[in-house]
This record gives sequence, structure tokens and C-alpha cells, in this order.
Amino acid sequence: MATPPKHIVVLMLENRSFDHMLGHLAHGGLEPVDSDDRNIMDVSRPDGEWCPAHFLTSDRDVTADPGHGFDDVVRQLTGDEPPLRPEAITNGGFAWNYARRLVERNQDPGLACDIMGCHSAEQVPVLSTLAREFVTCSRWFASVPSETWPNRLFAHGAQSEGLLKNVIKLYKHRTTFDALSDARRSWAVYAGDVPQAGAYVELGDLFKDRFNTIHEFFDDVEHGTLPSYSFLEPSHFIDVDSQHPTHSVHLGDELLRKVYSALASKPEIWESLLFLVTYDEHGGFFDRERPPAAVPPSPGMKAAEHGFGFDVLGVRVPAVVVSPFVEAGVVNDTVRDHSSIVRTVLDALGVDETLTDRDAAAESVLPLLTREEARAPVPLPPPPARAARAFAAERASTAVELDDLQRSLVELTHLLDEHRAPPPRRLAPLPTVGPVSEPVASRADVEELVAHFQREHMGSRDARLRRPSS
Repeated sequence: MATPPKHIVVLMLENRSFDHMLGHLAHGGLEPVDSDDRNIMDVSRPDGEWCPAHFLTSDRDVTADPGHGFDDVVRQLTGDEPPLRPEAITNGGFAWNYARRLVERNQDPGLACDIMGCHSAEQVPVLSTLAREFVTCSRWFASVPSETWPNRLFAHGAQSEGLLKNVIKLYKHRTTFDALSDARRSWAVYAGDVPQAGAYVELGDLFKDRFNTIHEFFDDVEHGTLPSYSFLEPSHFIDVDSQHPTHSVHLGDELLRKVYSALASKPEIWESLLFLVTYDEHGGFFDRERPPAAVPPSPGMKAAEHGFGFDVLGVRVPAVVVSPFVEAGVVNDTVRDHSSIVRTVLDALGVDETLTDRDAAAESVLPLLTREEARAPVPLPPPPARAARAFAAERASTAVELDDLQRSLVELTHLLDEHRAPPPRRLAPLPTVGPVSEPVASRADVEELVAHFQREHMGSRDARLRRPSS
């Protein structure tokens, strides 16, 4: 590419591994998963039942949200208890750990082999098409072997303040957003409902102007007012299209269709575009690729959990680079993690800054844009009937069983309410109906939570466009 892209768009989905979503790929040196990739259900019984990796034959998702905190990921990678010993990583404990999770949830541990399931190209047609037609990053890993919040923090700031858990607080470390603001580059976060990036409320007056709804993203594309950097968060609560486990992958694939189709429909955006699709972490699902070593964000950084030194990456996740300036069918095996987002954005937009040692060492995706002339957009296959059925089922639901991420975003909403001066009208806590570990809220209560967040803590594209720094 003769000049860097003018528009960078990142869509970060939820909790799926590379093999779980793209293990069917068979081009560019990639080999599909097969039954030789196995896990044992009980590591204490070497003669016990083994679970082979397999392609899913139905649309059924897992029945229990798999474990994906640090302790769970250590068990998945090593088949042993923490701490994480890099030399012990075999990726052989996924089924065993999921069997434990099922027992904890009073479900049948015989379902443990579900964690080894891989979607076919027909089940995720949009993601599969983009992976085949553009660049698949076959060695893109979560930044830390743990859950959502620390990995999303790495995507914005190449660190998590030494935390490995979903710690709900207002974060103050320097981010891509800060660097872009100081360099007078435009940016916005677009969210389906409650964005985890809202934890960066210390961005000050930029918060309300720069955090907009996903509908305003499509308006910005249509009106040619898309900022230089757009970070997209899916819907986590209503018509959930994040692909978080136990929710349909079809709705997330359709969100990807809408985003790609909008970008591809505007030549002035398409011909200056870098669109990255990835996932924050693997969600507990099996993957074959062993995580490599990593550069810590700063020398000697240690987490409270087992003294983890942020020197090993998390489990591999899907990552697809879409641009008219990449060749079709490329598979790139360079090691990357979410700090590569930081590096790419700052390099592409001419901001001479590094945030931490991690993004200083990270590989940008800009070298993948090798074409001088822009390619035309590629057509997508039509939506499968199952996508419409998934949407209908989601809309028919009258109750929402809150997973760990949803609970953390509820807590974030209350924290932001307390931070504002004067505080907004107090939002009542979501009622707990059922076990505390798995609270269930009515759809009406969840809709009110989302409406409250967007009313009190998000801005509008009109307010953002009026800012002179844009």
C-alpha cells in the first residue's frame, strides 16, 4: 500500500478460540482439525475417556459457560493446577476442565466433549468468507491467559495494570485513545449496548462525545464522517451478538456481515480501509496452538495470581485482516496479540509513541497491506435460515441469565453512576432470581439498564462532530 490506511476499524467479539471458529480452514498451509487432536476427560485416569476434536453437526452451543479465568486456562493448557509452567503447556486439559465446570453447574460431565467442537464454514459463513478472501492471522493470541477484562485492556493500552481478573474499576493507564487525542486524531467507540471500554471514564469530557451507539457507526459510514479509528463492541445484553458462549454464533456472524457490508458499500471508505476482526479471548474452547512467550508490559511486572509475569500469551483466537490492499487467501503466521492493535493504530495514524514494552515489541499488521492498487469488495453468501431462527429465539426470551461479563458490566454501570457529578437517578440493582452464581434478570430490567447507560454515559455522533479536535 502506497500510503497508510485512513480508516481503521476493529470489531472485537467474545470468547471463542481460533480452532472453534476457523478450525475448518484448509488453505495457505492450514490444516483442519481432526480426531488426532484429543483431550482426556479426567487427567487422573489416563485410561479414561478421550474427547477428539470434531466438527459440529448441529447449531447447539455449549450448555454451560466454560471457565476462562486464569486458573481455568492453566488447567486447559497444562492439565494441571496453577501456577503456569510454560514447559508444561500441551493444550491437553480443555475437556477435563470443562467436565469440572459442568459438575459445578450441576450438569452432565459427559457433555465435556462439547468443548472440542469446531464450527464448519457453513455455520459461520461471513467469518469464513472473509478469512478465505483476505488475510487470516493464524498465530494471533489473547494477550494474557485469562478472561475478558484484562484482554480488552491490552487491546486499548497494551497492559492491564498487572491484573488477571475482571476487576471492575475506573482505569487510568494511558491508552490508544489518549495518544490519538493528544495527536489530534479522531476516534470513537461504538457499542451495541454497554461497552467494557467505558472503564476508561478518566478520558474526561471525551467520554460522552466519543462513546456512541453501534447505530451511529452505520450513520457515520453512510455520511462519510467515520473517524480515523473506530473500535466496535457488540451487544452484550439485548439480542446478544457478541458470540459469548451459550449465545448464538449466528447473530455475531450477522453483525460482522452488517459491518463489512456497510464499509464495502462506500468507495471512499473502502479504498482507505483496514478492518480487523478478532476476539478478546478463547472462552475456554479447545485450540491446538501452544501459546508462546511474551514481552511483559514492564520489567518485573507480576500479577497477584501465582506471581504470573505476563511473559506467556493466552490461547489463540481468530483474527482476520480485511482491506482492499491485501491479497486474497493469505495466511500469516507471525505471532501477534492484542497489543498489535495498539501498534497498528499508532503506526498507521502517524503517532510516534509506545505505551508499554509489550506494544513496543508487538508486530503491526501494516506489513500485510502489500497491494498498490485497491481490490474490489468480495460478495458474501446469503444469511442462513438458522440466523433468523436464532434472532427469533433471542427476541422471544423473557429472562436473561447473566454471565460473568454481563454481571461485570452491570457493576461498571453503577460505578459510573457514582462517578458522575451530580450522580444520575439511581438505577435499581437487577433482581436476582435463582442462584447468586447465575442470577437471572427479566428482559425488561435489562433493557432499562441498557437505556440508562446509553442515556447517562454515552454521547452522540452530532456532539462528537461538533468538537474542533475532530
